[in-house]
Amino acid sequence: MSAVSFSINRKVVLCVSPPNRSTGRCGHPQHRAWRMSALVCCTLLGMAGCALQTYEPRPLDPALAQATQLARRPDDAALREAMSRLGIDTTVWPLAAWDAPELSALALASNPELAVARAEVAVAQAAGRSARQRANPSLELTLEHHSAPGASDSPWSVGVALDTLLGDWLLGQSRRQALSDVADAQQLEAVERAAQTAWQVHRRVRDSHRALFDAERLAAIANETLVLQREESVLWQRRLTLGAVSMSEVFPSQQRLAMVTQQAHQARHAVEQARSALAQAIGLPLEQTRQLPLRFASLTRDGSVPPLSARAPQAATPITSTEPVLEPLDMQRAALLNNIAVRIALARYASADAAVRVEIARQIPELSLKPGYAWDQGDHRWSLGLGFALPLSKRNAAPIAEALARREAEAVRFGALQAQAIAELDTARLAAEAAATQQADAQRQADLALALAERTARRVEHGDTDRLERLTGRRAEIDVRRTLVEAQAARERALAALEDVVQQPLSGAAALRFEPAPPSSTSTAP
Repeated sequence: MSAVSFSINRKVVLCVSPPNRSTGRCGHPQHRAWRMSALVCCTLLGMAGCALQTYEPRPLDPALAQATQLARRPDDAALREAMSRLGIDTTVWPLAAWDAPELSALALASNPELAVARAEVAVAQAAGRSARQRANPSLELTLEHHSAPGASDSPWSVGVALDTLLGDWLLGQSRRQALSDVADAQQLEAVERAAQTAWQVHRRVRDSHRALFDAERLAAIANETLVLQREESVLWQRRLTLGAVSMSEVFPSQQRLAMVTQQAHQARHAVEQARSALAQAIGLPLEQTRQLPLRFASLTRDGSVPPLSARAPQAATPITSTEPVLEPLDMQRAALLNNIAVRIALARYASADAAVRVEIARQIPELSLKPGYAWDQGDHRWSLGLGFALPLSKRNAAPIAEALARREAEAVRFGALQAQAIAELDTARLAAEAAATQQADAQRQADLALALAERTARRVEHGDTDRLERLTGRRAEIDVRRTLVEAQAARERALAALEDVVQQPLSGAAALRFEPAPPSSTSTAP
């Protein structure tokens, strides 16, 4: 864009000057000009030199970073304060037991991905302070030497000029406010993205903790089945030794033993995989995770895990988390308002809307006021310049149209995200209802199998049947209990998917809290 400036020049006579050492009269005008220029320069340099920051190198050391990562411990004193801020009772430290809330707090306090998100929030906060800061004026100093002296017998000219954005100080309030709103919206988007990272960390800990709980229960059932199958194989082998049965009758039992042994190995491997996934979710080495006293009371209704023995009446009772406390309308409202992706879309729309205001404000050209003073070979001159950009680009029409299109795109994207959230909520609710039905069916089958096993055990006690039939009844009851555990795990996964849509705990647990990085103490006010 072209620029045009206007200037007004006028002579000025100074009435006071230091006395000349040789004549006793006022000093030479050149001396006065040099002194005035030196005074202005020293004053401005002194102002510029106040509170200067110095560069401090901070090179990255990959070896040190790796050692720090491997040296992380769950009983580190530095984690105690961070976990306390997240609502964990750390009166007794180290913690005697680690349940889902404690593990989530540990991950939120030390997860490197969340540290990156907090750093990005700090960058957005610094950008917001920069957007609110007014532009600094510029100073121009000139020194000229003429081929012939002037009226004062001096060939020198000394000048000083100040360039300040008058529009920024007087006429740019709306533009500066719009730029500040853009920075605020971008900062809000950074906070929401950090909250999304925090939810992902919480989700991984929640799912891996539940997966470990289910894997250990299935491993216990597999071990119980293995013990039962070994006992059955011994009974069949005794009958074969006594000649009561043939080898063809014993062979199915041996096949079942081999299959059950393989299933027990797979179940133990599944436990190790789940423990490794939990270690990765909380950000600790696997060996340190093994040493944690883990608990699963938060995953049960009454806070205790019933025994898995077939002889215990509690074996067939459901082991589920507390029922969701949100009504369908509340869940729909949460999916539309609390979903972090939707909140990010809202922040992006606010940024696009503020960008439209910025481009609208740029229709008015920026004004630049340029006052100046010069001592020109004995002549005192002051000037006043005014500069602004010529509106030759159709009053910023193209950038305004682009900003309007971006705002419309963000509005359409927001509507699409809301529709997607509603669809995901309906899908998750249907899956949760179907999983609840399957769990209820498995629960009824488990109750029937347990009752049948108890009747068979009483018949053995009264001598109405033999031990082999009792073992067959117990094996059927264990198989049904395995189905029940799998149905319970499927229902919990469905509830977790529903929780991920609304991104709010459904079991009445404390809401997830994310604290962005505090502003730096060295930051300056706008």
